[in-house]
Amino acid sequence: MVLLGICLASSGVACWPFPSKQNFKVLADTWIYQLNPDKNYGNGWGWGEITDPLKSVTAPKMFLGFSGTGKKIVLLKFDLTKLVKNKIIKKAEVAFYNDYAGSDTAIKVDAKQIISPWEEMDLTYNTMPKTDGIIMSSVTLQGAIGFNQPGKWYRFDVTKAVQSYQKGDPNYGIMLDPEGQAGVDFDIIAREYKDKSNYAPVLEVQYQ
Repeated sequence: MVLLGICLASSGVACWPFPSKQNFKVLADTWIYQLNPDKNYGNGWGWGEITDPLKSVTAPKMFLGFSGTGKKIVLLKFDLTKLVKNKIIKKAEVAFYNDYAGSDTAIKVDAKQIISPWEEMDLTYNTMPKTDGIIMSSVTLQGAIGFNQPGKWYRFDVTKAVQSYQKGDPNYGIMLDPEGQAGVDFDIIAREYKDKSNYAPVLEVQYQ
């Protein structure tokens, strides 16, 4: 990581390094399901189907997209207590890892800033938090990925949201909201997946 220096103007001698880039671990992550609107999936084990035919338990994942006409939305919150306050944010991106997709069908997903509180272990589709309605960025998810095949990272530009958090606005996180009325879903590694902790969602911030 590249480090630069800043000094107190009053003394001209006391300096501290600050990073040109920071990665922030996900603090809370979950998904909500339109066709099961009162179900909470916050513990990473809520999905009722086996996602790997070689295992007898469900892997800790989130699901983004659609099951037929049922929308599946992912919500992410990051611990930003160490976000540098006195540097201009050049770019901020949320990244997640898709390790399975049963179809090559494409869907478009929008990143939106959440503006109301939510709790990972209480959230359901019926208690979905509000967003500001602004689409910060959109990414097309596409590509069939089978079991035991390499997955794919996807990145969403969320610079607007992180800049607002830097200014002191409440940090309620990011919603990844698929467009359309029907389609396919994509398996996303959740933070509870200890065997794949290096693939948990992450927020990457670059400074000028």
